[in-house]
Amino acid sequence: MEFDVVVVGSGFGGAVTALRLVEKGYSVAVLEAGRRYADGEFPRTSWRLPRFLWAPRLGWYGIQRIDLLRSAGRRAGGRGAGVLVLSGAGVGGGSLVYANTLYEPLPEFYADPQWRDITDWCAELAPHYDRAKRTLGVTTYPVETEADRAMRAVAERMGLGHTVHRAPVGAHIGRGEVVPDPYFGGAGPERAGWPSSAPPCRARTPAGAVSTSPAASPSPVPSTPTRRPTSSRSGTGAAPTRWACSSPRSPTAGRTGSCGGSAPSPGAR
Repeated sequence: MEFDVVVVGSGFGGAVTALRLVEKGYSVAVLEAGRRYADGEFPRTSWRLPRFLWAPRLGWYGIQRIDLLRSAGRRAGGRGAGVLVLSGAGVGGGSLVYANTLYEPLPEFYADPQWRDITDWCAELAPHYDRAKRTLGVTTYPVETEADRAMRAVAERMGLGHTVHRAPVGAHIGRGEVVPDPYFGGAGPERAGWPSSAPPCRARTPAGAVSTSPAASPSPVPSTPTRRPTSSRSGTGAAPTRWACSSPRSPTAGRTGSCGGSAPSPGAR
């Protein structure tokens, strides 16, 4: 098979790139190291290491990748800190493990002298943040938990109580029942409402409640997964998933947002 473009990785970046290219008429193939997960196949807890962590040398093919990238100086025998990178493995990439929190930069970010003179980044990025928020169904988590109260108490002792706020999350808050697509006029997948009494996290998630790059698509990208025969003990890891894209329906166009704002998007329910 031949394609105009091959995209490596199916996370937020890869999935959106593939979608936009397909909308422009290109044929696109997306390569992903991990497999496609059905709603009921995710580990119920991160302590189920073989199903949660991606460590092919141990025969573990979960969704969480953890890689230590050493600095150039350290590789050459000198001193220097590295960076620990957390990413995802599976169709959806990092969106499978991003803990559902979706913040916009505060105004101070746009005023950083490294880039503030290039353009008005606040105005430049606002419509894109708004469209992402609408697509992922960002809403403010409505419940204050014991952990939230402890954080607030510590912040207040430090004189920073005014900085504490509830998190914007990419989850459909409801009563636990499955409802028709609430974000794209019925064109998207059904969603299970996250009970407001249960704080969003990566484990113990109601199937269909959290927004990932596959789940947030208004029309799931038609796919033809192909796999090589594999062994779960193979030293080279699981075979990558590959699928070809044809033109899906376009997401709802975004409206102009406010820079550094925290108001729920109109797509939130």
